[in-house]
Amino acid sequence: MFVMMVLVVVIVVVVLQNIGSFRAIHSISGGSSWLLVVVVVVVGVVVVVVWVMVLVWCCRGFKTVGPFVTMIYTMLVGDLLRFVTIYFVFIMGFSQGGSN
Repeated sequence: MFVMMVLVVVIVVVVLQNIGSFRAIHSISGGSSWLLVVVVVVVGVVVVVVWVMVLVWCCRGFKTVGPFVTMIYTMLVGDLLRFVTIYFVFIMGFSQGGSN
């Protein structure tokens, strides 16, 4: 839980420090604001997802929800991480094999 809280704080600090960079993005994109909107939406989604993860992690103490949180965490760390690693190896292999 401590790691997730630190992650939330780091994301908020980075967002607050980069508010000035939004103007730079706006000027880089030639005055159009589509890139600015994409950056703001992505940062907003990441902050919400991390906060939901922190709240779910705090639910471990309840009898009815705790085992499910532990089960989902075990699946994410074990099975899904293994799947993403194998998937990444295959995607990299096929992407390099197709570039003649």
